[in-house]
Amino acid sequence: MRSTALTESVEEATPALRTDLATRLRRQSVWFGIIGLAIVTLLFSEVLSGLSLYTYNNVLLACLGAIALTVLMGTGGQASIGNSAFLAIGGFSAVYVDRSGLPIALSIIAGTAAAGIAGMIVALPAVRIRGFYLALCTVALFFVVVYVVQTYQHNTVGDSGFFVPSLFASKGAHGAQQYWAWLLFAILSLCILFARRLMSGVFGRSLRMVRSSEKAAAVLGVNVPKLKVTVFGITSAMIGLQGALTLYFIGSLSSDSFTLALAIQYLAMVVVGGADSILGAVIGAALIVSMPTWIPSIVTDIAGSNIGRNDGPFISEMLYGGLLVVFVLASPTGLAGLLRKSYNKIVNLFLRPDGPVKVPANVDPDTSA
Repeated sequence: MRSTALTESVEEATPALRTDLATRLRRQSVWFGIIGLAIVTLLFSEVLSGLSLYTYNNVLLACLGAIALTVLMGTGGQASIGNSAFLAIGGFSAVYVDRSGLPIALSIIAGTAAAGIAGMIVALPAVRIRGFYLALCTVALFFVVVYVVQTYQHNTVGDSGFFVPSLFASKGAHGAQQYWAWLLFAILSLCILFARRLMSGVFGRSLRMVRSSEKAAAVLGVNVPKLKVTVFGITSAMIGLQGALTLYFIGSLSSDSFTLALAIQYLAMVVVGGADSILGAVIGAALIVSMPTWIPSIVTDIAGSNIGRNDGPFISEMLYGGLLVVFVLASPTGLAGLLRKSYNKIVNLFLRPDGPVKVPANVDPDTSA
């Protein structure tokens, strides 16, 4: 009798235990992602070399801006085409401080702070407008910033641009890229944890309410103007951090590098990867940044070096545009949404015998509380 009762108790408790396990796995998924990123960084830093490792480091840098944009646009619903402007502010503020003879760390902090302040200033119009008109405001910021940095560059060093000693240059070409891979991994990991904290807590829920309805959010007690200014400041600072780091990663800086096409590229990362998702931002950045490198390589292997060299970049741009159209029309939740559906199926199949439980379409397992 005791054995039968014990068996029945275990069977009754099993669904609850599995449900609890599924919830814990979902909440700790960000740590699994960071561990996976560490493994990839270890593997790539040891195996890759030359252009491949350089491209991987560029992917890590781009992830910073993509995560910032997914918090701003995906979670907060604030339209922005200002990535290039904030990257330029971060980079040129850093180079200005660097030319003053201050340490590199202070230059990076200055670039981050300057971009954050600029973002808060841009957010002032966002208190009253949204959508298309807010996007136009960020475009106007882009032209203002480009004019300022072009004037500063022309009056200081001319068209050649600024040159600074690249960080870790003493380690050799390959060694420097390895050191950069681990430095960027550490910074990106901190930014991922910070972004997850923003997106999964009270701040994230308030952002989603504002995204759905500003009037309803205000009725429920959300200070909408303060929230908009805060999220613009935080995300712009993250983008500025990327711009300052890029200065010391490349070792040079020119105003010609900051274009509207670059801003559209970051929008594509969010659309293809999936809005309101840290995982989507990372996937989108990896795909968009690496495509111009591996598409020509694949074309070269298939059709020969001449076609790969001449037509590879064009084919890469065609695929880039095609991905945008496909994900906008067929899968608005992006690649992260497809992964989310697979995750739900696995959870429902193995960990939820008491019936399927669906994660809301706008909540990603790696950001939900």
